[in-house]
Amino acid sequence: AGIFVGSTYDDGNVPRDEQEAIIEDTLIPPLRDGDVARSLTAGIDRLASDIRNGPPVTALDRFADGPGSTWLPWAGSVFALLGLLLVGTVFRGRAKPTGSQQYPTTVRPDQATDAAYATALVHRSAQPSGVPGAVLALATADALTFEQDKKPGKVGKGTVKIRFVDRTRARGEVQQAVWSMLAERAEDDVVSGDELKKIARGPGATKELVEKTLRDSGFVADGSGRRRTALAGLGVLGGALAIGGIAVATSGAPTMWLAVVLSGLLFVAGLWTAIAYSRFSVAGLDASRPWEAYRDGLKQAAKDNDESVDLNVALPDIVAFGLAPFFRKRLEAATDPGSDTPLRAFTSPADADYAAGVPVVLPWSAFSGVFVSSSSGSVASGGGAGGGGGAAGST
Repeated sequence: AGIFVGSTYDDGNVPRDEQEAIIEDTLIPPLRDGDVARSLTAGIDRLASDIRNGPPVTALDRFADGPGSTWLPWAGSVFALLGLLLVGTVFRGRAKPTGSQQYPTTVRPDQATDAAYATALVHRSAQPSGVPGAVLALATADALTFEQDKKPGKVGKGTVKIRFVDRTRARGEVQQAVWSMLAERAEDDVVSGDELKKIARGPGATKELVEKTLRDSGFVADGSGRRRTALAGLGVLGGALAIGGIAVATSGAPTMWLAVVLSGLLFVAGLWTAIAYSRFSVAGLDASRPWEAYRDGLKQAAKDNDESVDLNVALPDIVAFGLAPFFRKRLEAATDPGSDTPLRAFTSPADADYAAGVPVVLPWSAFSGVFVSSSSGSVASGGGAGGGGGAAGST
């Protein structure tokens, strides 16, 4: 079914969208029920009404011709500008570090800070990667050891499991918390690879410890959460205004596009500043500077084969900072059974009964596999015809 109108009506009272609406809403439904007469009568009646009175005017069209073309564009523009001004005012009030950014280095700022806490300083909150960092620190200290869980196959590269050795070698609250997390899922002092994958999904008990330390140290600014929420709310409000403005503008109110553009800017500015707004205080930002330089230094060193990094010392930090993919080749080489200097964390303790004095080296891929790797419808169609007319059809 379809209709054809000459150029007078195609450019006038029966425009293309109204032609398609007549077909989809008036002609086709009765035909689907087999009522040809009602289809033709209804289509002709609506076409006659369009020719005499113009196409149906919706409430949105009337709104676009009224408020949408008079006061609304200017009111929306002013509102968006006020929102942008408020976003700028709130964002300028954020904490700023007193010192300049430090030069990247591979020298750890201190040896006492746990890797989970260090990465929280860099990322401004507790991170899931802090857990495997603590696990590696425990393995390096011979508090626990890795064993092969699932062997490499055609599909995967295998996984590791953990066997407890000596809890007294765990140092600090974070390592003790990670030990407890592992112990909850252990059977006969062994934690399987599947259970380790569950532990690796989040920071677990370390989150509360790290967050408490950050707050007790005065590194988290009071009210930063409310300000970030306010910025995000302004962004969402700008997005809602932009969507509503587009609907009004496309209904026949071109001046509304000014408010749409400004509302879109408010949407982008609000969400971007909410993300960029630091929850840290000045003291927290200053404390994070050396750890950011350390993180950047390790990242640069990973790309420079001539840069020497003591992996035995830096491995917990590398994993906690999320830099393991950059060191993949070095880590695979250092955990190769034929390596002259295998990584301490992946070598079985010398005093372990099962080792029999022979070091057992597990591949990096086995560890990373656990901790590092997450109708029938109407279709409008048609084309122009001779004399500048318009056609619309549906199949």
